[in-house]
Amino acid sequence: MCLMSLKKALETYNKKADNNIFIEIFLTDDGCTDGTSEAVREVFPDPKELHVLQGDGNLFWAGGMRFAWDAALKVSSRWDYYLLINDDTIMLPELFYDLLRTDQYCLQKYGKHGVYTGFIRDPETHKVSFGGSTSKLLKPDAEPQECTVACANVMFFAQEVVDTIGTFDKRYVHGGCDYDYARMALGARIPVLTTYSFVGECENEHRKNRETEVNTAAMSFSQRKKYMYKPTTGRTDYLLYMKKFSPKHYPISKLAFLMELYMPHLYRLMFRKRKEELSKKHMENAEINIY
Repeated sequence: MCLMSLKKALETYNKKADNNIFIEIFLTDDGCTDGTSEAVREVFPDPKELHVLQGDGNLFWAGGMRFAWDAALKVSSRWDYYLLINDDTIMLPELFYDLLRTDQYCLQKYGKHGVYTGFIRDPETHKVSFGGSTSKLLKPDAEPQECTVACANVMFFAQEVVDTIGTFDKRYVHGGCDYDYARMALGARIPVLTTYSFVGECENEHRKNRETEVNTAAMSFSQRKKYMYKPTTGRTDYLLYMKKFSPKHYPISKLAFLMELYMPHLYRLMFRKRKEELSKKHMENAEINIY
């Protein structure tokens, strides 16, 4: 369980550290039916330590993260740090050591706090499944590395970052807001770095989903429209990201979206072979001012 592993990582750090870490958890329950909320309360029985927030069932990933973040800001507008984690990510024992060490590295090298994305590995292969990217997915190295794309499976930053760029863009429904946050940070001359090493484990389901091609041309128009606008399978979050950070490529992305919707067979002939390649390239090389 994600929060069980988080508690173990916290205990591991506090057993050896001179200054203990105290955390408050804000968990979005957006209509969960598997008993997660009850199980989490057993791990964190103190109501001051755990806040379970009930959604309406339509928050999705981006909305759920904002919902929890907004709730935290209502409790206090001044936290030392914020740690964003996905519920499908298992934390490794060295989590807090690595995050705080990365923060010290950033302060020493850049003179300011940054946004840090944790390296996540596949639990079976131990290869990188999530983390930071530039023109390619980065791998752990001797020091934290600068990146332009950052995942929030594990994302860590200080209050000073929130003071400068705020929280996630409210226009995102499901995906892309963590990438967006890294871009906003870079635009504000805030460093965006990877951690030193792996801090969690999670299988990359997104990669598997991309490998399973969905033939929208075989759908009826109403089915295709519903699929393309559905938060978990749609394109609207991607188009928002492109419009903000890669305006030169946005028109062709919008054209591809409309062509897939209204002329799917022609779309498959013209765009399908290069779709993933272009999408990945444009997301990673969006145009902003980088420190």
